[in-house]
Amino acid sequence: MATEPLRGDGAARLAWLDAARGLGIVLVVAGHTFNDPLIRSPIFLFHMPLFFLLAGYTMKAEPFGGMFVKRVRSLLVPYLSFFVLVTAIDVALGRVFDHPVSLDWNHPLGALGTALYGGQMLKGSYAVFWFITCLFAAQMVFGWLLARLPDLRDLRWAAILLACLGLTCLAHRLSPSPWNIAVAPAALLFLYAGQALRRHGDAVPWPADLAAAAAAIGSLFVAAPLDMKYALFGTPVVSLIAAALLSYSFIRACQLLARIPVLVDGLVWLGQASLTVMFLHMTIIFHFHARLGAPLAFVLAGVLPLLLYPVIRASALGRRLLLGGR
Repeated sequence: MATEPLRGDGAARLAWLDAARGLGIVLVVAGHTFNDPLIRSPIFLFHMPLFFLLAGYTMKAEPFGGMFVKRVRSLLVPYLSFFVLVTAIDVALGRVFDHPVSLDWNHPLGALGTALYGGQMLKGSYAVFWFITCLFAAQMVFGWLLARLPDLRDLRWAAILLACLGLTCLAHRLSPSPWNIAVAPAALLFLYAGQALRRHGDAVPWPADLAAAAAAIGSLFVAAPLDMKYALFGTPVVSLIAAALLSYSFIRACQLLARIPVLVDGLVWLGQASLTVMFLHMTIIFHFHARLGAPLAFVLAGVLPLLLYPVIRASALGRRLLLGGR
């Protein structure tokens, strides 16, 4: 598969973009599996900002109505479908292992209320579902702004980003919020960074890339990890900058990896399967981590969703409900 340049038509799937998603989801699974700070802390400094940044890269200005329909299809329909699937698996494994389930369906009104509120309230097998609703909200706002302020250098963007930064500092006080809406301003900061990368990334000279990589490595020693789900943003401002630098350097590394013929097809496939892995891996970790230990739980949490992905993709209904296809 040929490797495209950094800038590309959103309609064309970019090899490096899938590579970044694929390797990024491996980091997500590792961060949720291993408790060792030497593994967990560097991952938590940038793994979710990376996915917001990649989402910003793929966005373009379009009418709000059309954008809304697309995001409902690509984000909320899989969210609801995987919620039903994960619930079924969670309850089944809970009965098999006589293990508590992630939502207490013996009290259906309480469980349904928690499910509808979402965000931080979802734990266990549903622990990563906050990302989708937060991303949906942030993309709706960012897309609306992008259609009205197409020039990212417009000074009004500076005011908007400063406001988002201020709201990010308040996010923990506003949490838990429905669908993790309080985290959306922080997500918007990374969406903007991704869009800036789309438009201007080709103009960045390689010495600047090396400087960014050096700064990213250095930031690991001075910036506290982020936990966006719980609106914990580490060292004020510094951790946000570190997350952006690490995400940028990670993307540059993925662009290089995507140029290696023996790797590119596997990385692209992994990236295409990343949504399935994201939704399902916590169910496996939740039920098997204590029984099997972190290394084996990590392998199962990555491999089992990857085995299910081709089954979903082979079905037109599966693609529509679980992968956000038409």
